[in-house]
Amino acid sequence: MSSLLGLLYIVIIATLIGYGLWNTLLSRHPSNVVAPFAMLVPVTGVLSSWMFLGEVPHVVELVAGALVVGGVLYGSRVPRPTTRAAMSRIGR
Repeated sequence: MSSLLGLLYIVIIATLIGYGLWNTLLSRHPSNVVAPFAMLVPVTGVLSSWMFLGEVPHVVELVAGALVVGGVLYGSRVPRPTTRAAMSRIGR
């Protein structure tokens, strides 16, 4: 029975929902905006195992996950538009 549940998880959650969401995002946004979010897959795996299987992550895993999430947020932020006056002040 547990192998059947594992198979259903892979088919429904990972494939249909995961790839369906990924393809929908890629159809609506440029790939350079969507691609950094692929880095969140291991973080999601650790959090899922914590929630559903009771596996308590080590402090190092939590810190590393926070760094990954922070990096994705930092990398996906929208840069501020620069004005001509600001560019002239910094010497460009």
